[in-house]
Amino acid sequence: MIEKLTSVYGREAARLVIYLAAAMRVARMVSGERGPFDVFARWQTWLMNIFPPQANQAMWTSSPLHWVPAGFQCVKCVGFWSALAALLAWRLKSNKLNAVALWFAASLVVGR
Repeated sequence: MIEKLTSVYGREAARLVIYLAAAMRVARMVSGERGPFDVFARWQTWLMNIFPPQANQAMWTSSPLHWVPAGFQCVKCVGFWSALAALLAWRLKSNKLNAVALWFAASLVVGR
């Protein structure tokens, strides 16, 4: 009985680690890489054109950007939302989502 519970929890823990590694990879891709065919660079440029720098910027912020493009350049900000999406996807227990998460997690390990 204990071996069965351990193997079930071990599999779920392994899936969770894979999903969180995938979230980390997505956060790094979106916030700091150009991406395939410059898709992330174009996304950043588009965001900066849609949300121009604010003239009445607060004194405590060091970024001249609007908060939306600045948030997409921050790996911790993107990581927060991608981890939330990864946890929700982990709860769905879909084989297709498992394959996508494994792909992103593998690219995190291989791309280091």
